[in-house]
Amino acid sequence: NSSTCLALAGRMELQHKVVVTNGFQAASLLAQRDNVHVLMPGGEFSPTKGFAGSMACNALRGFRFDVMLCSCAAIDMEGTYENSLAVKELKVTAMELSDRCILITDKTKFSLKSPYRTVGLRKYDSIFTDAEDELLSPYREAGLQIINR
Repeated sequence: NSSTCLALAGRMELQHKVVVTNGFQAASLLAQRDNVHVLMPGGEFSPTKGFAGSMACNALRGFRFDVMLCSCAAIDMEGTYENSLAVKELKVTAMELSDRCILITDKTKFSLKSPYRTVGLRKYDSIFTDAEDELLSPYREAGLQIINR
């Protein structure tokens, strides 16, 4: 449930796919499309976090995902971070159930701090960002697959 993932959902071709999202806006956008099956885990709801918490995590455990696309509240060389423990737990649960995990993050997240570490960066198969090459240099040197611009 982020503006980054909402923008991505608006651009993706998802016909004949099942999409599971915790974001109300993404679900509303995708449900208007033909042949896109949208599912949402239940649980605690807030406009900024979407569905999260233990009920949402339990609902996710009934799935296996081909690809998880996610954003983060902050990123550094140690990993990604969230502002909410409930969102952090939801993302970790979804990652455990996913064949591939792709992080989509904008350049502003590299200068932010958040309290809850989600996972180390090696858990992501790819990281997509609009950050400048100079900022990404240490991440590439660490062997991470970074795709920018």
